[in-house]
Amino acid sequence: MARSLLAWRRDVLRCPALMQRHWLIFVAIAGFLLVLLLLGRQGEPGGGIAVPRAERRRGASVKPGPSSPAALPDWFATADAAKRRIGGSVTGDGKPLEGAVVTLSSALTDARLTAPAITRSNSNGGFSFPPQPAQRYQVAARFPGRVPAFAAIDLRDPAARPEALKLELSPCTATLFGKVQDAGGGVIIGARLSLRGIPGATVESDERGQYELCVPAGERAGLLVEATGYGSIVDDSPVAKGRLERNFLLLPEALVAGVTVREEDGTPIPRASVHLDCADRTLRRGAALSAVSGDDGRFRVAGVNAGRYLIRAFSAEAATFDPLEVAVEATTSSPELVLRLQSAPHVSGTVRENGRPLAGVRVQAATSSPPSSSEISFSDANGSFSLARVPASRVAFKVQDYEVLEPKNLVVPVSGVRDVLLQVASMGSLAGRVTMARRPMTGALVHLEGGGYKETRSEADGNFVLRGMAPGNYTLFAESGEAAGRLSGVILAAGEARTGLDIELNRSGAIAGVVLEANGKPVAGVAVVAHERNTSDRGGTTTAGNGSFEISALGAGHYLLTARPSLDSPQALAPAGEPLQVELRDAGARVDGVQLVVRLDRQIISGRVVDEGGGPLPDVRVAAARQQTGEPRFGA
Repeated sequence: MARSLLAWRRDVLRCPALMQRHWLIFVAIAGFLLVLLLLGRQGEPGGGIAVPRAERRRGASVKPGPSSPAALPDWFATADAAKRRIGGSVTGDGKPLEGAVVTLSSALTDARLTAPAITRSNSNGGFSFPPQPAQRYQVAARFPGRVPAFAAIDLRDPAARPEALKLELSPCTATLFGKVQDAGGGVIIGARLSLRGIPGATVESDERGQYELCVPAGERAGLLVEATGYGSIVDDSPVAKGRLERNFLLLPEALVAGVTVREEDGTPIPRASVHLDCADRTLRRGAALSAVSGDDGRFRVAGVNAGRYLIRAFSAEAATFDPLEVAVEATTSSPELVLRLQSAPHVSGTVRENGRPLAGVRVQAATSSPPSSSEISFSDANGSFSLARVPASRVAFKVQDYEVLEPKNLVVPVSGVRDVLLQVASMGSLAGRVTMARRPMTGALVHLEGGGYKETRSEADGNFVLRGMAPGNYTLFAESGEAAGRLSGVILAAGEARTGLDIELNRSGAIAGVVLEANGKPVAGVAVVAHERNTSDRGGTTTAGNGSFEISALGAGHYLLTARPSLDSPQALAPAGEPLQVELRDAGARVDGVQLVVRLDRQIISGRVVDEGGGPLPDVRVAAARQQTGEPRFGA
């Protein structure tokens, strides 16, 4: 019979010899465990970089290749699709980065069905993952002191080069920091904050609830904030250079549960993909979440923030084409939802241009009301495509970078359609090179104005191509770090492939300063916009925690500076004096020490929250959103 701990302690205290023997045994065991621990640490490649606790808790370790479930859902991978290897290189300032942590994730990772795969870059900056099923993936790389980099890759695309990805990590110039708390003001330990919601760019709050995260300057954060037992939220506010404090309040989670069944007979559909999307975009708080139903068709989504959601589900052969709307409250669980999936027809055919089959083009069918789309298909060498989960309705076809000439629409019966001939015409393209001081620039962001927004990144040789362009008059912009350039008056005819559109990054002017109230108090988190009075040149940023700002990549000219609630707000904050103008004498000029003084008119909105019967509702979070942007700014 096993002896109790109390009896063991009593015997040891009574007998010094016994105490000495037990002490020697204890030291031996402790030493053995220490050796095991050290060996385990030595077994980790690149042992100088820590893996976030969030990834460890999800079961991932720093090793090449993912750990997949024994049987993948049939909608994720098909038996006839060949697996492909994903790899590439990680660089910083154009040089290889050794020891960068590289993460591979997919829809299965988002649904918490599999852990993200993690590896490290070698001495040449290279990394590689084992062959993966033909699906969409996200690759992320991070390194201390640098901004995480991302790459999306679709292994179904025959033209994709998944083994030659290039991830350039730029130096960190913008940092978000702050605290994650619950509704009672207590700190939340282990809250996970992820750029774009991707596991490879995640930090966790510490024992004081504090976090710090390097983010891309001049872009929206796209920050997913989540913690076990709490509702997940998304912060999409713009980020400026410097350090910006941003605190987050998480409410207790709601749960959404239900079952996926066939509409025809009500039998359960196992391992279906279930998606929750925020239906109320006004406050933009709730995060999009997903899950995979079990073998009995039942699903449970945790970490849901209070609000209204649209729920969709699909399997390999069925889908809910009309989403179900549900409202959930904190600390509650939804009634069991029944998601009825309709059998979805297949549509197959060929894509041709002037009678010639097109290989490797992306095809999809979609309806407009309600919005619903089929799965994506890439045409093979004969131009053939096959679309699954097509809505049994009137659909329009989309062929990436091509205009569909015929048929414009097609009514798809439940039985499906075969031998569809899609006749298409090439859309235009704009190609060129980005340089700075006549040297090619890698990874420069190239985008345009006129006829919609498109963007791409320049390759290692500085070359870029924008495809799928309608005819029109365009202005091209290129940005990289502190410099920018533009090319105006680019005329594109229908189907034209324009080349030689070189963009020199010759605009490196900057205006830096601070935004203050009349009493000298700095104003954090407001946008500062510089607008050249004689041209359309403009730039903008958001003030840091101390009210400081810097607007870079400006050309020569006279700029009017205004402060605004946000970068996309049309209304400027009232200046406490004359409008502020700053002159940049040339494209490389810099003006520091600018003081933009504004008058903040703070007002209070108060009221009472009641239920349907008029009774008071305590502990309800109330937020006010801007009418123009829907961005939550103030709360109680």
